[in-house]
Amino acid sequence: MELTEREKLVLFGLVKWPNLNDTELSERIGLNRSTLTSIRMRLTKERYFDSILLPDLAKIGCELIAALHSDYNLLAPFSVRKKTAILVREKFRSYFLAAGVDKERVVIAASRNFTELREQVDYEEAIYWSKGYLTEEGTLYTYFPLEYSKIFNFLDYSDLLYKHFNLNLGLPSGGADKNFPYSKRVELKDKEKLLLYALVKYPTLSDTDLAKKLSTTRQTVSSTRKRFLGEGLLKPCNIPNIKKLGFELLVFHHSLFNPKFKLSERINESSKADYSKDWNSSSILDISSNLENIALHVFKSYTDFQREFKGHLSFYKKEGFLLKDPKIRIFPIKDLTPMSDIRFDLLMKKVLDITVEV
Repeated sequence: MELTEREKLVLFGLVKWPNLNDTELSERIGLNRSTLTSIRMRLTKERYFDSILLPDLAKIGCELIAALHSDYNLLAPFSVRKKTAILVREKFRSYFLAAGVDKERVVIAASRNFTELREQVDYEEAIYWSKGYLTEEGTLYTYFPLEYSKIFNFLDYSDLLYKHFNLNLGLPSGGADKNFPYSKRVELKDKEKLLLYALVKYPTLSDTDLAKKLSTTRQTVSSTRKRFLGEGLLKPCNIPNIKKLGFELLVFHHSLFNPKFKLSERINESSKADYSKDWNSSSILDISSNLENIALHVFKSYTDFQREFKGHLSFYKKEGFLLKDPKIRIFPIKDLTPMSDIRFDLLMKKVLDITVEV
């Protein structure tokens, strides 16, 4: 169903400023509050977006973000691999984002240390090899220590929607609030860990209902939620339904860089390039170190992908930034498997050592 111009504006506002209430958002986008509330309720009912609470991975104790990707044996489609995939995910609980089709997949994971990450890679590799699911290349993976990496985008879809809806609100692409700095780990008591986990698992549950689940008071839930949000342990986030909005491709790419050029040099030069605005606005995840980068981009069509990627690749080759052509994986959004999702509750349960069910 095609969205009206007002609906597009409200959906963009909900994604760009997820922390604002209806009154604040109506003032920000110049729309009557009652109209905005009515539209928001419809968009919610029709599942045009999902509301989640994003944990600050470093603050909860993660040292690494990793990308694992692989090609599958064409004789082992998802219907064959499903049981094993569920087993692996439940055992290690490190994935917070997964995208896959019958022939390939990518998962983004977080880990407390490299040992945990490598244990998962080796376990998964052994199982998948034994069942004949993988091609000869096996599982490829790369990791980024959070303290020494730069996160340009972490599940912020606002620039993508701004371009897709052709909005003109006088907003800069990638504004000052689009910042993902590194933070030190925060020490939490056991009850605080359980509440933090529950908030991530049930992001839309009321304080009263969550208090019942945890056998605590509504006041405790309310005050702790407010503190976690204020301290940046959690951040509200609205994830748009890219399939409903007509996007066709989710693209993963992994680049290896010439060590002659530091990350700061690449940032400085690429920010001046003509291609950069469109390319950057299509990203929903973008993490770099001095030597490599991983990113996920969303495109309306294969033609859009070709045009924008060509500009990006041509510039990086011309400047001598790349060691070789990036590894590209293209996922048709309509073909994504049921386990292609974004969820942080399993990761939180593992990292916070939660042993009870909520």
